[in-house]
Amino acid sequence: GGRMMATCYHIGSHESLGATYEKLLSWIGRHGYTPADDAYERYVADYWTTRNSAQFVTEVMVGVSRGKVDAP
Repeated sequence: GGRMMATCYHIGSHESLGATYEKLLSWIGRHGYTPADDAYERYVADYWTTRNSAQFVTEVMVGVSRGKVDAP
């Protein structure tokens, strides 16, 4: 606990999660945050609740800190 995270919800199959990560990382950069090296996924609706992968809901969480890190 006690950690700042940028989060969003991905709706759709797990195979397309990469696009959601790209959007979230872009948002993080545009808003002056630096992403951490770790990320978490919380499966809100998956194979346990539906067989239709278009209805999957995944919460994507990336740790962040304030301020941008200058590239080397």
